[in-house]
Amino acid sequence: MIQSLIGWLELLMKSAEQFEAVNPGRSAFNILAYVNHDVACGFADLRETVTGYFYAEGGGRYATMVHLAEGRLREPKRKIDAILWFEAKEQRMVAAMVNYDDPIREQQVRTLLNLPRK
Repeated sequence: MIQSLIGWLELLMKSAEQFEAVNPGRSAFNILAYVNHDVACGFADLRETVTGYFYAEGGGRYATMVHLAEGRLREPKRKIDAILWFEAKEQRMVAAMVNYDDPIREQQVRTLLNLPRK
């Protein structure tokens, strides 16, 4: 888990830096697509890192890494409009997270990606 956490932190921070370098005014959407080849890691791990919460199957939400999600990752994750999760084995997108900081931008991203509206 620690190795995954370090990997997610590095990926998200590096992605935010790259988006800032090529799209500083955010005139286009910053969409990160991740293709997972790791059978021991899943979308739930990424979601927990980004949100700081573990989401249980029964619907419960438990704070696990809020200090990272709202600390070190707070500003970098604001520069990413959406994260798309693809499973290599299934050869398809299986999950997505959309940044909800700007409700208008969020709905535009959801429309572009044909994701359900909130």
